[in-house]
Amino acid sequence: MAAISRKRFLQLSAAALAGGVLAACTVGEDSAPPVRTPRPGTGAPEGSFPRTVEHAFGRTTISEEPQRIVTVGWANAEVLAAFDVIPAAMGPVMWGGNQARLNDWFADKVDQLQAPQPYLFDEEEGINFQQIREQQPDLIINVLGIMSEEDYEALSEIAPVCAFRKGGENWKSSWEEATVMVGQAIGREDDAKKLVAGLKAKLEKVTKDNKQLAGRSLAVTSLSPSGEQKIGVYSPKDARSALFQHMGFTVPNSVRDLEFPDGSFFTAVQPSKAESLKSDLLYTWAEDKDVVKKIKEDKELSKIPAVKAGAMMAETSKKRANAMGTSPLAVEWLLEESGFVDDLVKLVPEKKTSATSSPSASSSASATATSG
Repeated sequence: MAAISRKRFLQLSAAALAGGVLAACTVGEDSAPPVRTPRPGTGAPEGSFPRTVEHAFGRTTISEEPQRIVTVGWANAEVLAAFDVIPAAMGPVMWGGNQARLNDWFADKVDQLQAPQPYLFDEEEGINFQQIREQQPDLIINVLGIMSEEDYEALSEIAPVCAFRKGGENWKSSWEEATVMVGQAIGREDDAKKLVAGLKAKLEKVTKDNKQLAGRSLAVTSLSPSGEQKIGVYSPKDARSALFQHMGFTVPNSVRDLEFPDGSFFTAVQPSKAESLKSDLLYTWAEDKDVVKKIKEDKELSKIPAVKAGAMMAETSKKRANAMGTSPLAVEWLLEESGFVDDLVKLVPEKKTSATSSPSASSSASATATSG
């Protein structure tokens, strides 16, 4: 699973291509699509519909309050669930989820609301137009993820579609932007603003409450000692990078100066230029602790300043990787229940300075933080 897992992390989409071969099914039932049943509304104030939302592919008018919402993938379902609205159907979590192929924070919300379990359709080959049509949705949401204009048009023949913002394709929409878009679609703009404001305040506390982290630059990467592409760097616009920025970390100049292909959230860096990837801290995915060890021992990767200084946070938890900037529910769990912030703090002992990329960096960030 090593190669598959890395691909999953690069795409931040357990609903994208790859992963184990899993048939479509309802949670705990057989694979036949369920009979159409009424779903709760969106909780929008009276008079909220009709409404029109603007997105990357134009404008979508939603004539009536949706009663049966379907989301592409699982991340969109989790954004919707932050409003206490559970979709009728969604894509499964095929990497890092629980036995029901959901993330725990989403499953907890379903239980809390005593809502029907969503139908999980097969996304092994991408968007499953047939099964989405069978669900008879009155709104389709895909504000986080990948979707072509052709896909959008095909989905629009089934039901109104709320897509990602212009420039937000390929996972370049943050949890904040996704929350605002969903709020607009379901008539809950004010609640979206409250959700965003509350969570941003919690994120800002990461560096405010841990002074040794204040003012630090952080590079979000994917390091692979045995891969053909050993060093990958995420765009400042990527959801993961945006999450760290919301925490108060800055994007290092070494990342800002990189060229990212049009529409891409990721670019490769030649191993020979490892020393140029300067940052106070560095975040990367690693399949397990053995891979972390190999990163630190690799003759090229070990030259990356943050790796050399021991200021690398190597994420080995698939569950935490799934929570990286995908939805308010995921981010709250990451901050409050996962130990993520504690692992960040371990990278920078207090009252020490260093010379990687800023005067504030720690020269001996004791040990590389790992999880899982």
